[in-house]
Amino acid sequence: MAEARSVMRALLRARKVAFKGDRPMIDAAAKHVRSIFEERRRVSDPVELEKNLQEGREAAQYLVENVIQAKRNSQGHYAMGLKKEHMGMEFEGASR
Repeated sequence: MAEARSVMRALLRARKVAFKGDRPMIDAAAKHVRSIFEERRRVSDPVELEKNLQEGREAAQYLVENVIQAKRNSQGHYAMGLKKEHMGMEFEGASR
């Protein structure tokens, strides 16, 4: 199904954005995406199929908008590289 391929490609692109520079995580995410699609390959019920496709769309959006990688800087602290996609997010552990 073309729509399933489209969702899979969106997830594979999103993992590259979310885990940029982290090759082991990019590879692990690709393996996980492919295993989920393989596991659900034979779903034929239209309701279940649409539920799975929507779950994939939401996961791709979540990866791009909500996953932020922190990198250790030269002082040994972690810094986050926020992007415009992350604006409006609330961060766990942030003091108010």
